[in-house]
Amino acid sequence: MNRFQLNITIFCISAIFLLTGCQSARYPEDSQKFVLPYLQKNFIEANKAVAALSEDGGDKDKSLYSLEKGSLFLANEDYQEAILQFNIAEGIFKEKDLRAMISLTDFTESLTSTLSNRGVLPYPAYVNDRLMMNAYKAFSYMGENNPNGGRVELRRAYSLQKEAIEISASLSKEEGEDKRMDEQAADSYKETIENDELWSTIADSTDSNKQDLYGTFVNPYLIFLDAISYLHSDMSGNSLERANKDFEWLAELIPNSQIPKVGKKLVDQFYKGKSEEMVYVIVESGLAPIREAIKVNLPLFFISKFKYVGFSIPKLKDIPATYSSYFVQAGKQKYELELVCDYQAVIHSEYKSQLKAIILDEIKRVIVQSVIQYSLRRQGEEDWRFKLAADLFTLYQVIANQADLRSWRTTPSKIYVCAIPKRKARNLVLKSAFNQVLENVRISKNGSKIWYLRVPNQIAVQSSVLPLN
Repeated sequence: MNRFQLNITIFCISAIFLLTGCQSARYPEDSQKFVLPYLQKNFIEANKAVAALSEDGGDKDKSLYSLEKGSLFLANEDYQEAILQFNIAEGIFKEKDLRAMISLTDFTESLTSTLSNRGVLPYPAYVNDRLMMNAYKAFSYMGENNPNGGRVELRRAYSLQKEAIEISASLSKEEGEDKRMDEQAADSYKETIENDELWSTIADSTDSNKQDLYGTFVNPYLIFLDAISYLHSDMSGNSLERANKDFEWLAELIPNSQIPKVGKKLVDQFYKGKSEEMVYVIVESGLAPIREAIKVNLPLFFISKFKYVGFSIPKLKDIPATYSSYFVQAGKQKYELELVCDYQAVIHSEYKSQLKAIILDEIKRVIVQSVIQYSLRRQGEEDWRFKLAADLFTLYQVIANQADLRSWRTTPSKIYVCAIPKRKARNLVLKSAFNQVLENVRISKNGSKIWYLRVPNQIAVQSSVLPLN
């Protein structure tokens, strides 16, 4: 390596140093700037905080902050702004190939992260983010008294979910063919760093009871929304058939629930021409999991030419919800809400499906950076400038060892629903299991409705009545 090459190396190290993705590693702490106002029902301050973070994050995090803004505008019933922000995020997501999103295999981005970490890349647009975004856009259109626009968004979510499930199944089949090669690479790396505790931590990093609860990219919430959307659309045979298939799918996913049974009874009733206006109570409870880092620094000062190895991967941490059950008081009658979707489990499932790609990406990153470090130290035996470059690169490795901890914070942990005949649902009161009154509403006479509630905690209860038809 000549002097020119050395100068270029130092320049590149310095440049990459500025792009190490440290901001993404701070995201759980930074996001508290808008999560805390959100939990106090101060949506204006929360959106100001998101806007400030968005300016600091630049274009690479634009889609994530647009999701957060849209979610906050929806909570504040500012439906036009919510749609605008979700459209911005959707425009960015559409530029990404769904297959590459699922497998985390974009060559250019992979190369960039190998030289630094995944935090320098644009927000990865998790599939479940896209699906929930469509659901929230649907609610926003309904809030604008445009149930047809909402129905379009729910159909898009349903189609995207089906496509993601098919791609995931296809990738699993392909991974089976490459399994032996990947295992050899992982085993070789494990022998190199000799850290059994680390690999044990990785193996335990997801909740085994949650990761396969529904299947990868299967979200029962969206299936339920699709079902009631078709049920209360044009009442045609095709719409009722679609609703019936959705409720059958739900029966497979939540077999002990009354939700699909009630839905199928309504379909049968509608087939007989006995339509009935309904009120569907939907409670999004708690907050989605956050990401924490499993970070391993392995200083190797006993080997003169190999000073540092380190890598980080994200780990999901569930946030306990304030309430675990709800019921609605309608006059003298009580309706208990049932869990339609453990959204934490949905997120865990997607995380598990991508964990292997994340680990192998870290393996590549460490190998490439270790080769660079070794080469610089070898040259440094004859030239102090190379030794300096090696020391700078080692420092860079330490600082660049950051996991990508970005995630959509204002989505729920669990979703509960119940169906109430409209004739019995003029005045409704939502209560917790402890009989604590959380919210009340008076339902207007015309059409079937969704009483949509967010209950991230006992303070920030938000309520909207949305038209289904």
